Amino acid sequence: MKAGAGLFSALALFLLMGAVFTQRNRPKKPTRRPATTRKPSVPRVPAPPAQPEPVEPTDFPPPILGPPSIFPDCPRECFCSPSYPESLNCENRNIRVIPVIPLRTHYLYLQNNYISEVTPEAFVNATDVRWVNLANNRIHRINKQVFEKIPSLLYLYAQGNQLKEVPSGLPASLEQLRLARNRISKIPPGAFSKMGNLTLLDLYHNQLSDSDLGKNTFKDLRSLMQLNLARNILKKMPAGVPHNIIQLFLDRNNIDDIPKDYFRDFIHLAFVRLNRNQLSDKGVPKAVFNISTLLDLQLSHNQLASIPLFNGHLEQLHLNHNSIESINGTVLCPVGLHESLSDDSLAPKLRHQEMMKMLLGHSLCLLLLLSHLGELVESRALHLDSCSVNVHTQELRKYYSTMRSNVIAADGEVAVKIVSKSLIKNVQDGQMCCFLRLVLRFYVERVFSNYASAQPQDQRCSSALANAFVSIRKEINKCLETNQAAQKAMGELDTVLEWLEGLGQNSLR
Repeated sequence: MKAGAGLFSALALFLLMGAVFTQRNRPKKPTRRPATTRKPSVPRVPAPPAQPEPVEPTDFPPPILGPPSIFPDCPRECFCSPSYPESLNCENRNIRVIPVIPLRTHYLYLQNNYISEVTPEAFVNATDVRWVNLANNRIHRINKQVFEKIPSLLYLYAQGNQLKEVPSGLPASLEQLRLARNRISKIPPGAFSKMGNLTLLDLYHNQLSDSDLGKNTFKDLRSLMQLNLARNILKKMPAGVPHNIIQLFLDRNNIDDIPKDYFRDFIHLAFVRLNRNQLSDKGVPKAVFNISTLLDLQLSHNQLASIPLFNGHLEQLHLNHNSIESINGTVLCPVGLHESLSDDSLAPKLRHQEMMKMLLGHSLCLLLLLSHLGELVESRALHLDSCSVNVHTQELRKYYSTMRSNVIAADGEVAVKIVSKSLIKNVQDGQMCCFLRLVLRFYVERVFSNYASAQPQDQRCSSALANAFVSIRKEINKCLETNQAAQKAMGELDTVLEWLEGLGQNSLR
């Protein structure tokens, strides 16, 4: 017992002594950081100013080099065809700067690139250039000195760029100038002066307003035939348009008024387009389009409630998407069927119209007049076995009487009869509707379509009869379905065979 107590006391003493000897004084944490060696001060370099964000991407695709050429003066970015030595093809090459143009070049193609400016340096030797195509680039400026280098230029295509004004210094030789789809809002004074050879001026889809078009803007364009001012921001008809013009396009503007005598002095005007404007009856004088030379008039997508008067020579009239609720056939076709057709000048020329989302095809006037025959003569109702149709027999007889003598005189086979009265009289009551339909089909598809006459009035009468037959034919329902008719005709083939046999016997006698 004493031995155990001694062992326990020795163990406790050993642990106590170990704890004393292993305990050491821990250094205190410093209250301040120790001093450090400072680096020598270096003067600060000011940061470079921030570069503005580029308007266009900085990583344009690299230029596409053309194939090796036999011409030593051919630019690497272009293609020079041995077959066409006067042409320089640099289109679709990712070009940003126009290369030096060889002296031999007459036709220069630079469309669909990344060109931003046209400068005279590239045209130092290009004195014989006739045709330049700069369409679909990023051009915002054409230096007027460029045109001093190419005085014989005939065609300049610069549509689809970023021009803000018509280029200055255009050569007097120019015949076509295409500047559509730019940002043009200014025409410098005298921009078109001395350009008496210009025949086409295309300013479609720009930002031109009434104030940008003065009365003298187009004064010197005495040869101009087509002027395209569509899709701008015009509110009035442009002033000073040359009176020799043939085509005037003013679609997609905000024009709401046409002066009464605006077209009075136009001596060759044939095509006028005023679609998608703000025209109403109030802003369109009734007879403003009554022009003897006018062939095509387009007034769709406006606010018209009535059809304006026009000359009888008009051939195309577009009035769809307006507010027109009624149509007077005598306004559209002032010459009626009851009038004499001997004078060719009285014949209506109108052949095509679009109105109220309807498209009426050729011989429109005749179709309209035939559809309104009830206003001229009383129609006769024919009640057949299984159908009923209205036929204006008096008008049909009148037309045929007009041409009958000439037709018979031109017939060289008087003894041959295609249609005989006895054949028609033998048609049974139950077959009358089908027979009439077949006769009408025969005349429409075989006779009228192949008949030709040197006499204009005979040709008009034939057209009127054809249209009338078409109208009658539409009223007749099909007598039998196609399959049923085929089955029935095959069952009655013996009738045809007996008839053929009878013909053979008659020839043997």
